[in-house]
Amino acid sequence: MAMKPVLFLKNISLEGPETMELFLQKRNIPYEIRDIYAEVPVPRDPREFSAVVPLGGPMNVEEEERYPFLRDEKRFLAKCVEEDIPILGICLGSQLLATVLGARVWKNAWSEIGRMTVELTPAGRRSPLFAGIEPFIPVFQWHGDTFDIPANASHLAWSPRCRNQAFSYKNRFFGLQFHIEVTSSTARKWVEAYAPALESGEKSAAFQILAETERPWPEAMSRTADRLYENFFMETAGGRER
Repeated sequence: MAMKPVLFLKNISLEGPETMELFLQKRNIPYEIRDIYAEVPVPRDPREFSAVVPLGGPMNVEEEERYPFLRDEKRFLAKCVEEDIPILGICLGSQLLATVLGARVWKNAWSEIGRMTVELTPAGRRSPLFAGIEPFIPVFQWHGDTFDIPANASHLAWSPRCRNQAFSYKNRFFGLQFHIEVTSSTARKWVEAYAPALESGEKSAAFQILAETERPWPEAMSRTADRLYENFFMETAGGRER
């Protein structure tokens, strides 16, 4: 039986699925990318998809007046939860999922920008999303907001400057505050687009990224990403059953 497509929701045209798209292409798994920032409508029926991945963006979850598509996206994600369609929320996408599940999203004490490490909690080490992944994970960060862990959800990862880095709900719905899909070329584009609006301390962190992208992206980051994609797309979303 053919697998239904994976749906990626782009909250800004600059931030796409990146290495997730390459993973699906290699395995001939169908997918659809909807740039809802560019006024492509949010789908009505989540049952058309095997999984949904809301991606990142510079806005916050409350900016529905400025970005009306956020309202439709939240409704759609709520339908996904009702219909048991797996979700993997990335950065803003994780905050939108947390909001849908009734949790608070708020401004973190620090912005996290650049290559960093997050640590799996005991629940994270048992989570099917992180099966086969080392407890200290190299990731890419670019966020100022954070989320509370939703009620009845599991806290999966943390860092010293942002305690809530990942959560799961029913082992079907996952939120990652960090990025693992980003490549060095993507990171450079983000610096060019986002750095001018940052405060001075944040700008220093952003321009450090440019120096880091002159060196090879850590192999551990791509290994972690591939294993997490395997766990989510092949196991949770059913790609293994095709």
